Amino acid sequence: MKTQSANLRSAERSQQTRPAFVYHFNYQGTHYYFTNLDQDVVISGGPVAKMADPQTFTASQIEHSRPEQTFEVSPSAVAVVLPATDVELRKWFLSSPIKTVEIQIWRINSSLLPGPVAFADLSMEFSGVLDGIGFEDYAITATAVSLMLQEDRPIPSINYQHPCNHQLYSARCGVVKAVYAVTASIAAISRIDKWLQLNITSVNVGNPVRNIVITEDFYEGGFGEDAAGNTVGIISSTLVPATGVKLYLNWWPYTLAVAQNITVYPGCRRIIKDCHERFENLPNFFGTPFVPNNNPAIDGINT
Repeated sequence: MKTQSANLRSAERSQQTRPAFVYHFNYQGTHYYFTNLDQDVVISGGPVAKMADPQTFTASQIEHSRPEQTFEVSPSAVAVVLPATDVELRKWFLSSPIKTVEIQIWRINSSLLPGPVAFADLSMEFSGVLDGIGFEDYAITATAVSLMLQEDRPIPSINYQHPCNHQLYSARCGVVKAVYAVTASIAAISRIDKWLQLNITSVNVGNPVRNIVITEDFYEGGFGEDAAGNTVGIISSTLVPATGVKLYLNWWPYTLAVAQNITVYPGCRRIIKDCHERFENLPNFFGTPFVPNNNPAIDGINT
């Protein structure tokens, strides 16, 4: 949640306000400071890792597009435009694409301009990295994205996803594949519909071993290995009352046949129920299933 100082909120509520921003670029320890105000701005009490105390932000014809705030997780870029009349500055930007260039943008408490302004009275507008740099005449144009969304990476943290992010049977998941293996004889097949039937209604799995009654979703997302070494994914399954289970495969090896043995492994729907009841692996669940999925401002506070 974004927070603002009381001084900044008071200034923003006034009938006359003068929107102003300060910009900090960090290229491998080389720092540049600009402001879009028509005179230099002095900031005091800033973090040691980002600026001196006090720090002067140089007046420049710099501007940026306002960052979008939506439910989408695509890397919507913030465009930054800066004049490149300074030869050294132009050289810096020309060489910068080979390494990460960090950028922070803060909104200033307009009532205190031109300063000194306490860093506590600034509001973070954007923080990220430059993702592309170009030139037009003497202007530098750059796009910036938040570090989390750079390169279209998936959301990397449990703080943003309800389901688990671990790959089943991986080292981070912690579930040992071998103790959930069940070998059974194929009772019936349908090459056209790509299913095979196993006459099993419960399995002894886990460590220590326990008996689990097979449900329709038990093998959903799992896989099987036949005698020839082929691995086939299990898309879904249905129960055959009092007899066994049909497994629908994502492809059909020509080696599969009735009476042949196949080893099958249960799947995981990446929900907390499967992790707890099927695999007894709740401490390794890598998700946040109870995070609200509605926005009270849009859907209403009672939804």
